[in-house]
Parts: sequence; C-alpha cells; structure tokens
Amino acid sequence: MSSFFSELKRRNVFRVAIAYLVLAWLVLQVTDLVAPPLGLPEWTMSMVIFLGSVGFPFALLFAWAFELTPEGLKRSEDVEPTESIAPHTGSRLKQVTTALLLSAVIILLLDRQLGLSERWQGEAALPEAGVEATVPPADESLSPDDGISLPRSIAVLPFVNMSDDASQEYFSDGISEELLNGLAKIRELRVAARTSSFAFKGKNQDISDIARQLKVDTVLEGSVRKAGQRVRITAQLINADDGYHLWSETYDRDLTDIFAVQDEISAAIVDALKIHLGTGPEMAVTRKTDVEAYNLVLQGRHSVRLRTKEGVEAGLEYYQRALEIDPDYAEAWAGLAIATSLMTANGLTDTPDDTYRLAQSYLDRAFALSPDLGDAHAGQALVYLNMERAEKGLESVDRALQINPSQGVLYLWKSHLLMQLLEWDKSLAVLEQAYLVDPLHPSIAVSRATRLADVGRGDEVLADLKPGSWMYYWIGLRVANSEARPASVYSLAEEGLAGDFNESQREIMRRLRFWAVYDGLYHDEYDLEDIPRHNAEMIQAGRDPQTVVARIGDRTFAELGEGDQHLLVFSLVRAQKCPDLVALLAPLRLELRHSDGIATSEHDEDAYAIELAWCLAETGERDRAHRLASRMMSSYRRSLDKGIPITWAGSSPVILSLAMGQPDEAFAYLEQLVATGTFSVRDFHVAPYFQAFAGRPEFEQLKAAVLHRANEQRAILGWPPRQDEGL
Repeated sequence: MSSFFSELKRRNVFRVAIAYLVLAWLVLQVTDLVAPPLGLPEWTMSMVIFLGSVGFPFALLFAWAFELTPEGLKRSEDVEPTESIAPHTGSRLKQVTTALLLSAVIILLLDRQLGLSERWQGEAALPEAGVEATVPPADESLSPDDGISLPRSIAVLPFVNMSDDASQEYFSDGISEELLNGLAKIRELRVAARTSSFAFKGKNQDISDIARQLKVDTVLEGSVRKAGQRVRITAQLINADDGYHLWSETYDRDLTDIFAVQDEISAAIVDALKIHLGTGPEMAVTRKTDVEAYNLVLQGRHSVRLRTKEGVEAGLEYYQRALEIDPDYAEAWAGLAIATSLMTANGLTDTPDDTYRLAQSYLDRAFALSPDLGDAHAGQALVYLNMERAEKGLESVDRALQINPSQGVLYLWKSHLLMQLLEWDKSLAVLEQAYLVDPLHPSIAVSRATRLADVGRGDEVLADLKPGSWMYYWIGLRVANSEARPASVYSLAEEGLAGDFNESQREIMRRLRFWAVYDGLYHDEYDLEDIPRHNAEMIQAGRDPQTVVARIGDRTFAELGEGDQHLLVFSLVRAQKCPDLVALLAPLRLELRHSDGIATSEHDEDAYAIELAWCLAETGERDRAHRLASRMMSSYRRSLDKGIPITWAGSSPVILSLAMGQPDEAFAYLEQLVATGTFSVRDFHVAPYFQAFAGRPEFEQLKAAVLHRANEQRAILGWPPRQDEGL
C-alpha cells in the first residue's frame, strides 16, 4: 500500500488534485461575478459545478495514466524512470497552484472592497425574458426610457426569530416592521401592509402563493439572531414569479449599528429592483437613538397590538421607560399617545376626556421633535376620531397616509371619520381601498363585509372566503347578522364553536350566537355568560329596572363609570322615571352639545340626547323637547339622503318623532324599520316609547309580523313557534 501512495505522489496525482480544486474554485468565483452582467441564464452556475465535478475524476485518471516528457505526452508505463521529469512537473504544478491561490485572494479583496458581486447582481436582477412582471397603476409606472417592466411591489414577511430566547420575538418583528416602514416611504414602490404580511407568520407557505394573496411581485424574508450586544440579520429578496433570489445578504453587527443595517437593507432592495428614486424623502430617515430605548419601543408596539387591557398597559410602561432613557425620542412619544388613546377607544378606561387631553400632550411633544413623523399624525387622527372631530381627523389621517400609504388601519380610521360626516359612499370607497392595501387585516375585512351586507352585497364577500377559516366564520356571522338571518347566525356559530379556535375567537362566536337566540329567535334558553357583563346587566335591567335605580340611582353622572352610566340611563327610561333622568343628564348640557353627526345609539351623547328629548316631552317640556329632537332629526334626514341605511339609526327616528309630537311620522319610521327584519319582538316590551301606539290595530299587526318572522327563523332550526309572551 505504501508503494501505491508513493507512486501516486511520484506521478503528481495529489498535486493535480489540489491544482484542479483551486482552479475549480477560482472558476466558480469568476462565474458568480460575471454571469449577471453578461446576462447568462440562472442555470449557468449549476452547469459549471456539474462539469467541474465530472472532470475531477478524469483529471486524476489522466495524471495517473500519462506523464509530460520533453518529447510530449506519453503513457506513464512507457516512460523509463531515468527519463522521467515528474519532479520538475510537480514543481511547476506547485507554482501554478500558488498563482491560482494568489488570483483567488485578489478577486476576493476586489469583491469585498468594490462590492462587485452585489452591484452586478443588482444590475442583473430583472425578470427573465418572456416573464411579465406585475406593475402598479399607470401613475406609478416606470418611464418609457427604461424599456422593461420591473417588479415594483413588495411584501416584507416577519423575520424569523432565531435567537435562543423566544421572548426576543418582538425584536425580529420590529426589525421587519422598520424595514417595511422604510420601504413604504419610497413612493416608487408599493409595499403590502403590515397586518396582511404578518398574517403569514409561522406558516410554511409557498412564496408564490403568498405573493398572489398580497398582490405583490417580490417578497422579502429573513431571520434575526440576537445574542447579547451582537445581532445577525439575514435577508433575501425573492422574485414571486419563479422563486429565484434577486438578492441576499447576511449582516453581523453590534446592536449599536442596527439603524445603519436597516438602511443598508432598504438601499440594497431598491438597487436590486432597479427603482429610480424621485425627489421624495431620503431613505435613511431613522433618527439614531439609544439601542435600549429602541428596544423598549419595539416591545411597546408589540404589546399594544395585542389590544388587550394588559397589553396596552404594558405598552404604556415600555414607552415611558424608553423616554426615561431618551426624552427626545419622538417615536416613543407618538407610541405613548396612541396607546393612551386606545385605552379609551377600546373601553379600557372610564375617563375619556382626561385621556384625550393626556394623549394630545404626548402628541405635542412628538410633533415638536419630529413634525413629519407618520406615527404622530396617525395618533392625532385617532384622537380626533375618538373625539368625533371628523374634519380635523381627516386632515391628520391624510397626512399620515402621505407618509405611510401602506398602513391599512389608517384607511379604516378615515372610513370611520367619513361616516361621522355622513359621507356613506365615500366611506365605503375608502374601505374598499383599505381592503386592497391590507386584505388580510381582520377589522378591515369585517368592516367592509358588514357594510357591503348592509347594501345587499354580502354574497360577493362570502365567495372569497375559505370555508372553515376564522375569517369565514367571523365575516359570515357578521353578514348573516346584518341581513337579519338569526337562524344562519346560530347555525354558523354552532359550527364554528365545534372547530379549533382560540378563546377570544370563540367568545366572539358565543356573543353573536347569544344575540341571535335572544333577539332574533325570541328564545328563552340562553346563557348570560356568553356576553359581556354590562350586556347581561342591561338585559336584567330590562326585566327589573327598579333594582338598578335603587343601587346606583343616588349617584351623579360624573360619579358613575361608563358602564354604569349606560345602565342607569336605560333603567330610568325603562322605569319611566323621566324627571330623574332629566336631572341626571343636566350637567352634560346635551341641548347645547348634542352631536351634529348621525343620530345613532353608537355615539353616547347622541343616545343620551335622544332619551332626554323623549323624557322632556313626557314631563311636559314640549318646547325644549321639540328643539332638541328637531335638530337631531335634521341630522338623521341628512344621513338618509346620503344613502345611510335606516338600520344604522335604529329606533332613533321613531323616538325623536314622538318627542316632537308627531306619532304618525314615528309610526311610519317604525314600519320601515320592521320591514328590514332587524327589529325584535323584545324591543316592543323593553322600550316604553312604543306604548304611544297602544290600541292601534296596525300596531298589533306590526307586532304580529315581527313575531311571524321570528317563527320563520325558528322553523329553519326545527324549533317550535313562539307566542308573544313579553319578556
């Protein structure tokens, strides 16, 4: 065996193998550099590797079987040992190998210093010939000079947390979001909204399928590994049509360089997509701050998005801690304002006025530090939305959308603001726009579905949903509810509750099932545990309002929490204690402050003003009642003229007409409302207003029609018919 290895060495087989491998590696490096600018096909590298692998054994066999002599190439067995120049050939091979290694080092140094590979790959990252890339609308298209359609839309998927600590998830999500926001500032690039992109988190789904659902041409994905003060970010840009990588890079940096890395990645993507930037804002817009403060802001955003009381409170704490480190951190001030506003918007606090003032003070600080901060303008829009200052809110939300046009929730807020101005058609159009920008945002999808169902377009919404999914049940339930089909609500909720859904989703289904059973199906077998406590208290107050009045009726309005305010107003009306109600609501000065928006129980002041108008009439204050009710009725008529369905106002026009001393007009509105199918038998028994129609034959016919509709729905489920037995 030793003689065999000696012979291999004598015939330079080992040296040939080393030289071959070095040469092959050098060829691969050169091919990788020059293939993109030369326009060589994607399979070029694979072909070079294949040919090199096939050639390797032949090179070894050739080195063994043949020897180079002064007379030329001869078979090794024909060369006498005394005539062999193998040692000289070996020396030459050693020199060649050394030269190849030096060439490789030079190429590596040039690539590292000049960035040749990234530059050439970026220049070549175009769709293959014959592959049509999807482009945005014409106003965003490339100039004719470019001569080719290029990818101009992107989705940033949540980067995978590769850290040992699972709690670092907020950090990888935050990096993804920062990249998304940075890219969204480039007006030449359409970026899929965060909520829709993050809907694919943790799902092993084909990139092409994701791109199809998000309507984008390219997808950015990656991973983040954080260890101590070091972070490794790997990012790769993928062409959705063929799955090929347009660009990829790994960054190993200190945490202090995190902002620079984000800017580098954004710049590399722009380069890879060959986007010609206009005269808009610079890409590197992230203000440098303390890394720990930045970390806390990421945690704050992560917590606030949970939309739970605990999550929002945790977010407030994170933002405050960030500001202790960096008092001039505008993003933290804006985040603090949004979280504070959400405490009221989501019913997590009973002091809305104080909350809005506090949120505004935070926004003032944010604007002073960064007047063009998108989050600050978004926060301002939310404050105005909650305060029902629609005109000012529209100004703020439009400015926020100019800065970040891919933030889907801003379109949703704009839609709500337009509704406050009774702009039904414009509001629906903005909702459709929101759905295009952020199709997988749950609130957007549900709001759009409900609104379309209100105008008889529920079927087109349901056709796009995947049976068995959460959105299928959620939107299906909302559509069935809007279309006054309680039997369908009940059946769909029962089906959904048998599925594998989380507790919050199951709670929504139980709640909708309850109202279908209680109101629509007029059924007595229900569980008050299926609905929030304040709803259960309202039902019990409908049966026994005196108990509620005895418990909290001696308090002033300001002393009551928001839930008890609703409960006491309802109980006083139900018990027909109108003088007490007028006294309770006097500090609100509703006759001066009533909303100019739609007269609907969705707005607290409107609801209280409606009850006040009715009670003023009942106590003989007919002039005051007429003034208040007529102003609100004019608002209602404007909303009807603008196309808002009568169901959105509920019983409001009926009650207001009664307060104005117009029972015939009130009854006409009641007939319209009953015709929609949304009126319940129980409504006749709970609300005292309808006693004004007692004794009218047509009123008894109306009640019978409502009961008949409920029994038709019960029959669908195989339930026996009910008689009108009151509560």
